[in-house]
Amino acid sequence: MNQLTSVNKDSMKELNRMLVIDQIRKSKGISRSQISQRTGLSMSSLTTIVNHLIDEGLVREIGEGKSRGGRRAILLRLNADYGYVVGIKIAPNRLYFCRSNLEAEIMQRQTLEFSHAASNEEINSLLIEGIRKVISDRSPEERFSGIGIATSGLVDGKTRTVVYSPIVSWDNYSFDHLLGEFGVPVLLDNDANAFSLGHIWSQEGPRYRNFIGVLVGAGVGAGIVINGRVYRGEFGGAGELGHTAIQQEGTPCYCGQRGCLEMYASDAFTVSEGKRLVAMRLPTMLNQFQEITPSAVLQAAHEGDSYAQEILVRQGENLGIGIRNIVNFINPGAIIVGGESLEGKKYLVQGLRRELSTHFFAKHKQELSIHICEKGTDAVLMGACALVAYDLFRVPIYV
Repeated sequence: MNQLTSVNKDSMKELNRMLVIDQIRKSKGISRSQISQRTGLSMSSLTTIVNHLIDEGLVREIGEGKSRGGRRAILLRLNADYGYVVGIKIAPNRLYFCRSNLEAEIMQRQTLEFSHAASNEEINSLLIEGIRKVISDRSPEERFSGIGIATSGLVDGKTRTVVYSPIVSWDNYSFDHLLGEFGVPVLLDNDANAFSLGHIWSQEGPRYRNFIGVLVGAGVGAGIVINGRVYRGEFGGAGELGHTAIQQEGTPCYCGQRGCLEMYASDAFTVSEGKRLVAMRLPTMLNQFQEITPSAVLQAAHEGDSYAQEILVRQGENLGIGIRNIVNFINPGAIIVGGESLEGKKYLVQGLRRELSTHFFAKHKQELSIHICEKGTDAVLMGACALVAYDLFRVPIYV
């Protein structure tokens, strides 16, 4: 019984410590009395915890708050430079790396390319090379807090394995070698989940407890946030928005279904439609390009080509149809749409907003908030870094 009591005391100490860290992390400056009010901890217990955190270097005092008639309170803030994190985004034929602080602010970037036929051993070497490049200027004394990885497809975060990702052509690929190579935690998640987690962690964009982050590019995915936490489903597969059908007997998808949203709202749609217009010998600027790519369609649209503009508008409308379905099902407060595919695509956004102007909840006084994130790959990298920081500061009762 004494041993059980001891364990419970230790658990409560850790829980209280993490609750205090969580309150400090969520604020850009918070007083001890505010933390006490929000956590229910006594000032004496709180003072002990805060003093330990300051001694560790995890928390710092940043000056005085505004006076309300009495003595000005000293404000506390998380020391974002307590450690650093490496974030990785896996994309078709490309690996994006970054180094960030504990607030997911990116300090260093690196990109490496790989061929479609690259072996697991070659990918392993590239991953190690990229990580070493972004941490090369860090001293051994600095705390390397972990590695966060975001990729498309179905992933198993517990075993750090990409179960199936047709977009990058990986099956059952494990990142365990990074754990052995660097000796730090390695966290893995779907890229759309990471996109949404990055918005929660950085506290940028809409402050909603329930929202959906939609990532558009080579694929289409959704990171669903319910009550402030990413919902991953039974085994990590929630949010496969791209594989919801919007066309009966439509275009065959690589997943085995027909009419999937991904076939009508991803980069594959812009390329196939561009090629179709060229094959029809229509007077489009796309005839001037040796290869039809998403960037070629975007360039033609920017230069006034009405055919290319129409492709992007239709892509946006198709995306809006898929998003509207999930809006009607989940009733989120906001939609955040991002990805490389959104950079500079005003015509896509035009079609998207037009389609989302009508949904089941449209007549409610609280309008659905639609936000366009133009950070491109950085938004997912921030989320990959946030995976590590979130795990580092996780409150035990919220696991």
